[in-house]
Amino acid sequence: MTDLGIVQRLMLDDTQATFELVIGRQHHDQLVDVDSGQALEFRDAEIEALQHAIAKRLGYDLNDHRLVLIGRRRGTCGPG
Repeated sequence: MTDLGIVQRLMLDDTQATFELVIGRQHHDQLVDVDSGQALEFRDAEIEALQHAIAKRLGYDLNDHRLVLIGRRRGTCGPG
């Protein structure tokens, strides 16, 4: 289903992944919690503008992009 563009795999690290249904979804970026695998969706106009500006500076028109931030909630030591 990833090859067909129905599902997107988001790698958390070398061994962990989470999956997201992408058909019919509006563009968004994500912050993935490395401990729970929960993907928090967000939209930020400043980040969008910066990504387009970077592509333009490098001589490209941006057709599509993905931004996935991977992190751990502050104050947590990790699983267990």
